[in-house]
Amino acid sequence: MGTVNLAEHILLNRQRALKFISSELSQAPRFLKRFGHEARAAYQLHHPNIVEVPDENLHPEQASNGRRA
Repeated sequence: MGTVNLAEHILLNRQRALKFISSELSQAPRFLKRFGHEARAAYQLHHPNIVEVPDENLHPEQASNGRRA
């Protein structure tokens, strides 16, 4: 499906989890829609044991192809 990496948000000085989907799945519009739905659902949740979802973005290559999560 993809990978989750630990990163540091340099402006907020906070650790964040970054989730990347595999290149194969990034070509599947149905999966991108599901991925976006998951991100928006997680954004609604607020709990100390749940990672915040501050935003969702596409790689510039996908965005230039008109793809949207």
